[in-house]
Amino acid sequence: MIPGMICGFLFGVFSSCIFVSVRPLTVLVTPRKLIGRVMAFEIPMITVASLTGGLLASTLASTLLANLDVTVSGMHFGRLDTIFLLIGIMSISAGIFARLTLFRAVKKYRAEQANAG
Repeated sequence: MIPGMICGFLFGVFSSCIFVSVRPLTVLVTPRKLIGRVMAFEIPMITVASLTGGLLASTLASTLLANLDVTVSGMHFGRLDTIFLLIGIMSISAGIFARLTLFRAVKKYRAEQANAG
């Protein structure tokens, strides 16, 4: 019971971190008349993505990576090390992707606002 409560707490903390970082960007690049629709779609999709990620990681750890034991340049990698490495690589890639794509949209939006006002 206690591990489940701890996992539920951590899930809530990380979900709120995602919502806090995504919400301002979404509001900034979404047309005003579509904000409600986008928010109604965004929140369930973030939750589904988080749950699917946990399901995928646990499935990989118990099946495909169950007997993984690799040493690369003197560093030992087991199944959980590999999953955390992949999560880190995907998180960094997502941040770079968001920076490259949203920067243009935010820059364009600010230029439009400066020209309009």
